[in-house]
Amino acid sequence: MGLMGQSARERGGPVVIPSLQGTLKASGRGVRVGLLDTGVASMHPQLRSANLKNYEVSATSPWHIERLGEGKDYRDHGTACAGILHRHAPDAEIHSVCVINDSRDELLQRLIAGLRFAIAQQWDVINFSLGTRIDSPELAVLCDKANQAGQILIAAKDNEGSVAGYPAAYPSVIGVDMDHFDAPLEFAYDPGEEIELTANGVYIAAPQPGGGTHHYTGTSYACPHVSAVAARLRELASSMTTSDFRQVLATSRRPAHQP
Repeated sequence: MGLMGQSARERGGPVVIPSLQGTLKASGRGVRVGLLDTGVASMHPQLRSANLKNYEVSATSPWHIERLGEGKDYRDHGTACAGILHRHAPDAEIHSVCVINDSRDELLQRLIAGLRFAIAQQWDVINFSLGTRIDSPELAVLCDKANQAGQILIAAKDNEGSVAGYPAAYPSVIGVDMDHFDAPLEFAYDPGEEIELTANGVYIAAPQPGGGTHHYTGTSYACPHVSAVAARLRELASSMTTSDFRQVLATSRRPAHQP
């Protein structure tokens, strides 16, 4: 995903500093985060301390999930997202499910298969730093099912044009836009908007496959900042739902001009 249009902050939305910003000492311990992405280069030095497990959706139908000993990132994407998540929720378990390999063919079906697996595993938070422009009834039903089961779904907005993309646009999912903020876990929040949250996604330093660090920009990299916040809060309140998370965001906001 690349750059996108006008952000929530530019539209005049309030800036949100969640209660954990600068004060909460939680680290995501005991919280399981599903990362549906392009796979993760699990041997990267910045991820060696991460509690990371790797899976991959099969290359062909019938779709099934394969457990991997060592993760691979097919698109120079999932590794960065995992690194951001690990940086801000260092004790969270990261469960990487590769839904995009060398080809984007059958992305929707692979995404659905990955989400089915994430639901079955009962992971606490599910991060989608990707999406589709296809409004799939099957995908929507699965998102509702996960939400009703108490799982928190967080998805990046489409970077191109005015379309939100899916699953970010579904009401059961917290959609994430991107902007630049001074603090890593600073947000803009517009309650009731289709894409309600804007997070740090501009020139973000993160690990890249092969070693080293690269700077990334896009909604994809804003999304794991939000998932890290959810993981840290979920550590303190294990029954926290998407509705509860939205309430925390709403009650924590303050005007953008305040220090």
